[in-house]
Amino acid sequence: MSSDRIAWLERRQHYICATDITRLMGLAPSGWGKEYRVFRDKTEPVTDDHADVDLFVWGHKLQPVIAEHYSQVFEQPLEDFEATYPQQTPWPHASIPHVAATPDYLQGTMDDPTSAVVVECKNVHEFMKPEWGESAAPAEGNCPEHTLAQVWWQIGCLGADSGIITCLIGGNDWRWYPVEPNPAWFAAAAAFATDWYEKHVVANVEPPPDFRNDFVLDDVPPTDYVLTAGDDIEIILFDLWSRKQEHRMATQQMKQLELALMRHMGSSHTQINRRDGTVAVTWRLGKNNRRPLVVKYKNLDASFDEIG
Repeated sequence: MSSDRIAWLERRQHYICATDITRLMGLAPSGWGKEYRVFRDKTEPVTDDHADVDLFVWGHKLQPVIAEHYSQVFEQPLEDFEATYPQQTPWPHASIPHVAATPDYLQGTMDDPTSAVVVECKNVHEFMKPEWGESAAPAEGNCPEHTLAQVWWQIGCLGADSGIITCLIGGNDWRWYPVEPNPAWFAAAAAFATDWYEKHVVANVEPPPDFRNDFVLDDVPPTDYVLTAGDDIEIILFDLWSRKQEHRMATQQMKQLELALMRHMGSSHTQINRRDGTVAVTWRLGKNNRRPLVVKYKNLDASFDEIG
């Protein structure tokens, strides 16, 4: 890992950035971790955990290609944000502590951020194609929630005018989605981020682990070492039992509802659209020609309002 990369990661420890906020708010994919992983990123010596992960390696290599295609299509030059502002990335918010962002590219300049456009470039696996709507459609409702949140965060941090999410799906399907600012969301998310950073990083209060391998168990103790449950453990046990019952019932109900959707689609339909034309249900081609059902839950509130 280069010294520049180390320096950037060390600077990043002083801020909550776009990827961090999606993890803290539970928007990111589960494998990214949540509070505990963010806490470790901010408090432990820096390491480049993604250096050998193919998805991240190729995502980083393909960013310039995706950005170049965007520039050609729209005849707009783009600035590589980190290369253009190496001493100011992550770019801190002007007044909110511990809040910063490093967009992929910028259409415009930070000399006048209010007229600049944040451009986020994504390399997307073919299996994730159902998560992305028709190209040129608004990002909200047509992009993964955590990707949209990242751009909202970047727009808010920089004070930019708007954003664009551009992606390459499966190596040959290029798409783009405009992003409007969401100042109300950003204000709430930034306040939450600042409070969390002060509470956990500054005060060095470790949050609960995200995964089992986040803590290390010593050798198994002798069998007569028994811990008697106090009130706190009894509460955990009762909550766990309650959630298990709720989960069992919900899983059964969800399976029945998914079967009902499958019966409506049958063999002659490839997807179900909502009344506004957005995709609600589709098939995803899986292994061994299996077709897992994909239900897109975004904008369901609006659909329910129409029904009501």
